[in-house]
Amino acid sequence: MARRIKEIQGLKFGRLTVLRKLPERRYKKVMWECICECGKVIVAATGHLTSGHTKSCGCYVKDRNIEIHTTHGETHTRLYSIWLSMKNRCNNPKNKAYFYCGGKGVSVCEEWEHSFESFRDWAKSNGYASDLTLDRINPDGNYEPSNCRWATWHEQRTNQRRD
Repeated sequence: MARRIKEIQGLKFGRLTVLRKLPERRYKKVMWECICECGKVIVAATGHLTSGHTKSCGCYVKDRNIEIHTTHGETHTRLYSIWLSMKNRCNNPKNKAYFYCGGKGVSVCEEWEHSFESFRDWAKSNGYASDLTLDRINPDGNYEPSNCRWATWHEQRTNQRRD
């Protein structure tokens, strides 16, 4: 008795839309040509589509991993670099500027130390611009919202301590 082939042409499974049944079988399974939402064409077995085992060409897993592992998506921005440099000057004895910051007891407030997003939000609501630098109002004080501002290079140079 021959098995009846399930007709799934035109149906959508996850990100895949079934285009047509292929004439040949693989491992005794009926195979279907499908197009993914991203545009890639793949071949999948009936059971893999209907069970939910195959939902995309692989782009779903890739997109999901990016989503899971992306915190703020600003790792390669100037502001993120400023945040890292600030923390490095205070926490890393191998940093060239450590002597002027961490070595003199200057630290980064808890809020900024552990959250780029917190620093970013403060920066954007306190005048951050690409031509300005992060400056401590009191050069002997810590990096914290009440002691920081955005300044030009000239303003920052005139605010340096002389020791």
